[in-house]
Amino acid sequence: MGRQNIRICQGLAIAFILYASNASARVYYRWGDGNPQRITVEHSGWRLAEENPVHVNGREWLMQVFAGRGTSVAVMQHLRNTYETRGAVVAQFTGHGDMAWGMAVWPDRLSRWLILDTRALPFPLVFLAHASLDTAPASMVPTLPGIPDYPGAQARATVQRPSSGVASRFLSTTAVPSEILAFYDQAMRAEGWLPFFVDAQNQTSSGPLAVYAKQGRLCMISISPSADSTQNIITLLTKD
Repeated sequence: MGRQNIRICQGLAIAFILYASNASARVYYRWGDGNPQRITVEHSGWRLAEENPVHVNGREWLMQVFAGRGTSVAVMQHLRNTYETRGAVVAQFTGHGDMAWGMAVWPDRLSRWLILDTRALPFPLVFLAHASLDTAPASMVPTLPGIPDYPGAQARATVQRPSSGVASRFLSTTAVPSEILAFYDQAMRAEGWLPFFVDAQNQTSSGPLAVYAKQGRLCMISISPSADSTQNIITLLTKD
């Protein structure tokens, strides 16, 4: 499977984790083999594609991506057995078609997973995300440096990957795309960004889109309707 396809699927997994989790989590750095959350190659027999920390709303999760073995049912059973043996309470669900997900909960920790088992691949893809828990209120959603939020928009999430220099921020608003793009064109220029590509007429499949550049840094601004079409979702994606 190509790395680009894995990135797309990983984005889906992160989105799922954001949607499914309402717990805040403090940074937990002990991701060694002794950690009860981390799945190892030696124990699972799966092939590790990637393992990196991901910052979600200012908190750190450890993301693991595996090429599993057998069917998604076998993968789910392996995860259940592993985490119940390690003292967690496990819940798993099967979605439509080729998707399944679940979670393992300890008093102070949380692990979530998403399994994609498609005909296009000879193996199921397994995405896991781990964090430690606290009882603090929901963590703040940090802004992206040098990139303003649309006035009055609600911050949904900020996802940061320090290892790759990529960060994204999601906002929702009732403003129409033309108003959003007009605001960002003025605001980004004021911050020293120069327009690199603008598609205000929605000529691409991603919806209205604008790309700006500043001193080797790129920022993509895309707009898409919410699931119920009552709002527009603004995605701010940056690459250092």
